[in-house]
Amino acid sequence: MLLRYSNKPITETIQLPASKSISNRVLIIQALCKNTFNVKNVSTANDTQLLQKLLTEINSFKPNLVIDAEDAGTVYRFLTSYLAIQQNRTFTLTGSERMCERPIGDLVEALITLGADITYLNKIGFPPLLIHGKEIKGGKVKIDASTSSQFVSSLCLVAPTFSKGINIFQENTIVSESYLDMTLSIMNDFGIDMSYEETSIDIPHAAYQSIDYEIENDWSSATFFFCMLIMMEKKSTFTLNHLHEYSTQGDAMIAEIAEVFGIKTMYEDELTFIKKINEVDPLTITNTYNLESFPDLAIPFIVLCAIKFPFVKLTGIHHLEYKESQRLTALSTELKKFNIELVYQQECLSFIHHSQLGETKSVQFNTYNDHRIAMALSMVALIGIDVELNNTDCVNKSFPTFWKEIQKIGFELNP
Repeated sequence: MLLRYSNKPITETIQLPASKSISNRVLIIQALCKNTFNVKNVSTANDTQLLQKLLTEINSFKPNLVIDAEDAGTVYRFLTSYLAIQQNRTFTLTGSERMCERPIGDLVEALITLGADITYLNKIGFPPLLIHGKEIKGGKVKIDASTSSQFVSSLCLVAPTFSKGINIFQENTIVSESYLDMTLSIMNDFGIDMSYEETSIDIPHAAYQSIDYEIENDWSSATFFFCMLIMMEKKSTFTLNHLHEYSTQGDAMIAEIAEVFGIKTMYEDELTFIKKINEVDPLTITNTYNLESFPDLAIPFIVLCAIKFPFVKLTGIHHLEYKESQRLTALSTELKKFNIELVYQQECLSFIHHSQLGETKSVQFNTYNDHRIAMALSMVALIGIDVELNNTDCVNKSFPTFWKEIQKIGFELNP
């Protein structure tokens, strides 16, 4: 796909997708709940649709199922714990080639400590897995949370089914902590009380309560439009639908961050208005941002800062290498194509411009079949560079209508 941008002031309503992160957590709870309940505004993202399909398949009670989580990390991690408690049933849990390169060992070893029966079928610490479901009584367990908060979230979601509940001690610094906070908040919505301190989570044996639930829209998807608005030269206003001001989604932090870059955020009923009120001198922004709790926000924000605010520094991003692609490596490789260097030293990212960015007229980017890389690199067109992207369907993973929505704000797309 070839992208160009026509530079004009815009006032448009962007239709955001429902939150994939909330949807996936609620679907696991729905599967664990003894009584049925309705879920409204479930995400249409590929990951969520896949999880729904696989849960239906699992609940068909067919023997010896092969469950393919494809490239969906959240799906793989949540199902690892879910399958471990499916008593007297056997599953092979596999995924794409990239999924089999992503570590799962910390979660598996924690489950084995609690009594689960799980075997690595290939490389120790990585998918695929052979899981013999059984009753798990629970108890105390340690888990390294420095690779992914989803390991802890996965344990937490099934913990109420353990007869002894669970006490989780998180070793090392937890990454993406806002997503664990989201998990615990949603569990609380469904009647599970827990105790959560800095490194310890206590969840008792309890039953999820059946309540109808509506999913809010996705702040992670909204971050791309905040970053685009900051990059645009003209003062414009975007209207974003069905976002909660006081959201459990950590990426809602983009509204606070964007203030520094001249963006005002206003909430009215079900609408969020983001308006560029002034152009900020890049020389004046020398902040350092810790993005450890915001890995999805990090991707468009890295591209924004690399292009327009090269004196900003970013920390807390080491875990980006364990995502759908090696995201930090991917962005470094692609941005180098128009002479922006990413310098990552002592866990701090900084940027160097080796030439005037306007000297490049067009650029071909590899998306690595990674939805967030594709959406973030599309932003490069905002500075007048023709952008060619491959594998653009990868956005279906989280934001199927992304290409349609950016046309509303002046992007021209040529397949």
